[in-house]
Amino acid sequence: MTTRRQDRVAHLIHEEVASMLSRGEAKDPALVAATVTGARVSPDLRLATVYFSALGDDATLKRVADGLKRATPFFRREVARRLQLKFAPEVVFRRDESLAFGQEVEGILERIHAEDRPVDPPDASGADEPNDS
Repeated sequence: MTTRRQDRVAHLIHEEVASMLSRGEAKDPALVAATVTGARVSPDLRLATVYFSALGDDATLKRVADGLKRATPFFRREVARRLQLKFAPEVVFRRDESLAFGQEVEGILERIHAEDRPVDPPDASGADEPNDS
């Protein structure tokens, strides 16, 4: 169970990292595609896990993950400075799998729905039958 302080600090870290990314403060072009989806902090506030996602293929996700890994010291320093925390939390970036999982579930539901659709019955007016006149 998380405390209100943990939730508040996690929310602030989420906002700050998202803000830094949107303003391009990390100076890495690979991070343009990154979106921060959430953050969690440990009970002692010394570890912050920041969840990210990126639109694009697996190569784009790999570039974003590598860029975030290179920029981790910058984010740690800036988060500690901007939030004026007693200890600079160790920042770890993790890919948010929930978006990909949601898309996978949506695709499965669409396939199931497509299989359950009734096939259009033949035209009852007899237009498909050959005319014997």
